[in-house]
Amino acid sequence: MSVPAVLPAPTVPDRVLTREQERFYFASQWRLIWWRLKKHRLAMVSLWFLVALYGVIPFVEFLSPYALRTRHPDYVYFPPQRVRLFHDGRFGGPFVYGATMTLNMETLKREYRETGFLPVAGDAPGRIEEAFSRMEAEARRELAGYGSSPDEIEWERHLEMRSRGQGFELRAAVDLDRLRAEGHRYLVDLFEETHRTRYGTSPANENIEVVTYRVVASVPGPRNVFDQLHSGGHGGKTGSTEEDAVHFRGERRSCRFVWRESLGLGESVQGLAVIEEPTATTLVPPGWRAEVARTGALELSKDEGA
Repeated sequence: MSVPAVLPAPTVPDRVLTREQERFYFASQWRLIWWRLKKHRLAMVSLWFLVALYGVIPFVEFLSPYALRTRHPDYVYFPPQRVRLFHDGRFGGPFVYGATMTLNMETLKREYRETGFLPVAGDAPGRIEEAFSRMEAEARRELAGYGSSPDEIEWERHLEMRSRGQGFELRAAVDLDRLRAEGHRYLVDLFEETHRTRYGTSPANENIEVVTYRVVASVPGPRNVFDQLHSGGHGGKTGSTEEDAVHFRGERRSCRFVWRESLGLGESVQGLAVIEEPTATTLVPPGWRAEVARTGALELSKDEGA
């Protein structure tokens, strides 16, 4: 009986690992994750950004520009503003241009204003429309609070422009349709026309910039709104009229003293008289007459022949 031959087991030479290979083979799971993270630049930037944010937490009371409960109720509906770094070609740090809303006391229209400092170039029309859109959106939100629908609002749009280096601005009404159709050339022509109308000459150069955007919003209403503002005078109030002597233009003369609330609509007082009310005193000179108009206001008129 034959016995099979037994072959010797093959020998495997010992493999010698390098120092770098040993670091890799024996590294922990967290170290492997860290090495992989370091290869991703965006991830590293985000990491250090988070570290910086968490690092300022102990100093937040010192660094915060506002207190915890600070509110700005006048800007509740104000849209986000573009953060800028340069003004007139010079670095000014992160800032935004101011914007205001005022009530024109002559026309009782709301005016929205935003400072821009925008050079009149190829992209100016689009940026001007964006500024107008922001202010119009604010106006719609505010007027909606008074029960006005967007379709009722009437708009006026203006730009305050100047030549670069000029110390004053010229205000001009803007036609949006022409602005869209003609582009920045329309703005140049508009400024030249406004300058010529104001001063009789053309501007010295075409280096024009927009300084301020203005939007005027109004809602037409009945013109008799002031008819309701009468004083409610009832006339004939006991003790509401007195007479006494006063010195007027160097002479001692008899004068009537009338309490304002005692005068009804259409009643009049002949001078010399003094009409008194809690917040004002009105002198009616001799030869003049004060009458309570239907709006409740006092109207002074000079007598004929006086």
